[in-house]
Amino acid sequence: KRLSSTELYLKRRKALTQSFGSTKVQRSLREGEINRISNMDIASGSAVQTVLRKKATVADAKEEIDANKEAARRQNLPPFHADAKSPTDVYVLDEIMTKNFSRELKRKYTDYVTLAKSGMEKISELESRRHICHFVAYQLKRIANRELSDKAVIKSILKSLPYIECLVRFYFRGRSSERSAQSLSEAMGGHTPVPLAEYLLTTFMEASEMNPSQMQRPRLLENRLLLRIFATALAAEKGALGYHRLAALAKTFQQPVQWLLGYFSELGCKILEEKSSELGDVGEGDRSRVKYKRVVLHVPLTFPTAVKRTMRR
Repeated sequence: KRLSSTELYLKRRKALTQSFGSTKVQRSLREGEINRISNMDIASGSAVQTVLRKKATVADAKEEIDANKEAARRQNLPPFHADAKSPTDVYVLDEIMTKNFSRELKRKYTDYVTLAKSGMEKISELESRRHICHFVAYQLKRIANRELSDKAVIKSILKSLPYIECLVRFYFRGRSSERSAQSLSEAMGGHTPVPLAEYLLTTFMEASEMNPSQMQRPRLLENRLLLRIFATALAAEKGALGYHRLAALAKTFQQPVQWLLGYFSELGCKILEEKSSELGDVGEGDRSRVKYKRVVLHVPLTFPTAVKRTMRR
């Protein structure tokens, strides 16, 4: 079909604009094409229907993508309130742990309250004997050393520590486990009550295809477990963790702090530079060479555009 002079002009103009036009000019061209309807098309209504169909298809596709992202996020993250008005209400400790597990871990909570009062030496001894992980020991030392004045935060931290200890021990059990909750509870040295062991197996493991008597933890479920640990630590401290707490968490997993940041970003945190006044014993020379980070929840809550399905160790 031979093009008319007008059609030829429009075709050449489009080619030149796409090659050399500014972003603004290109956008204007696209908008013009969408809105351009010939007299014949107006009479038939076909152009209007075509444009509406295209817009509806795009809108439906975007809505479906957004719904899939939200579903994946809800599946991987612990319970959260996307419409929370305060950072403290985004992740609620009692909702993460659930009241049943809080009751199951009450004895360990009492033990940790006593341990925090016993002093730094006892805490260090238990850490060296691997009775408690490094992050739990660090938090207990903060309380023992009276670094915290907010009694509500102290109680919240102490309440979270038995749960975090349990999850960390389960993480280091590896990617395979027996099916029996009773066996898992015994293997974890009494740190995990049987109902909680059952929950760990059903939430963070799946049946092995090669060996039906065994459970396995694929990468996606491992990420879910790590996100649960980090969200618990975050919820215990009003939605913010400074550099030293991040460093203690990273050391627990034998990783650099940078490794943690992707997980906290997935939880909806902003990654900020740590305040100089909070660095404490970090030397001035180190401060000039390294960017020290802290993580903070902000509302309204925003998540990364893409849901990270795998995060390598």
